[in-house]
Amino acid sequence: MNYEIFGGTLWIDGKLKKLAVLFILFAFVGFIGEFLTGWLLRFLFGRFIWIYPDSVFGTTSIIVIPLWGVAGLIGYGIVKFVESRL
Repeated sequence: MNYEIFGGTLWIDGKLKKLAVLFILFAFVGFIGEFLTGWLLRFLFGRFIWIYPDSVFGTTSIIVIPLWGVAGLIGYGIVKFVESRL
């Protein structure tokens, strides 16, 4: 275990790095997925099903990026937990 708290980073056997990469991946995939789903539903139904009125993108907002990252990590944790029980 390598604790470099005062050096600016905290690496515990590379697990923190893996979680950071997964967080960024889930956040990106969730953001793009929400955006594309919103536009696909607009195409299918002829109107927006949901909108973010103050957002440049319309069907998604950059504010939800951390939410998608956390949701992805929670889902990943549940999958790993279930896998360990099988």
